[in-house]
Amino acid sequence: SGYVSTDKEMLSDELEYLILQAKNLPDKIILDINGISHTFEFDNISTHHIPWDITCQNSSSKRYRSYYDLHKIIKPLDSNYRERVLNSLAERIGCPRPKRFDRRIMNKNEIRILDKNKLITIGAHALSHVMLAQQNYKEQYNEIAVDKNNLEELLGHTVHHFAYPYGGNMSVSQDTTDFVQKLGYLTACDSTSGLVYKKSNKLLLPRFIIRNWNRRNSRRLHSAGPRLH
Repeated sequence: SGYVSTDKEMLSDELEYLILQAKNLPDKIILDINGISHTFEFDNISTHHIPWDITCQNSSSKRYRSYYDLHKIIKPLDSNYRERVLNSLAERIGCPRPKRFDRRIMNKNEIRILDKNKLITIGAHALSHVMLAQQNYKEQYNEIAVDKNNLEELLGHTVHHFAYPYGGNMSVSQDTTDFVQKLGYLTACDSTSGLVYKKSNKLLLPRFIIRNWNRRNSRRLHSAGPRLH
């Protein structure tokens, strides 16, 4: 909810713009992140024809590998430090941070309209989409609690469901699930796909991640996956 009605882009989209779409990049840049110097090398071979996928690290392009490595390093950072790193990155490569209308987060009015749809239930996803378990105790609680308050104030009703950003052991700890339970959420979803059973942990439910797939990809997933009724 921290991105609602702003011109901010999600981390993977912003890095795609700064790294993959840049016309001219230096041969390399060095960024100091958490006291460690990281070197990122680039080539100026066009990547516009390559469908980017933040989960794919195998590429012959230096630019694409740097994109993947940067995302992996920045992802665990807290929201304020992440902003500092992105500002530094944009300055080093001589490119302003993007503010593309087609990559923005929904605004408040759009969310209210979506909430009126009887087929849609809006849940929370943290304030600034950070890896929760990598944050300190106070910051982790703030990410979950303020997000819930923001959404409930926006929608005018209680938000009962939560999805952990990124998911997995690096993103969800015992503290994370304790905070979610303490704040009154009825269910929460991790990022691991699977079936839901009667005895499934309601605060660690599986979910199927939907990516930027075309119709053919979607049909293949549907035919291969289990049918849930």
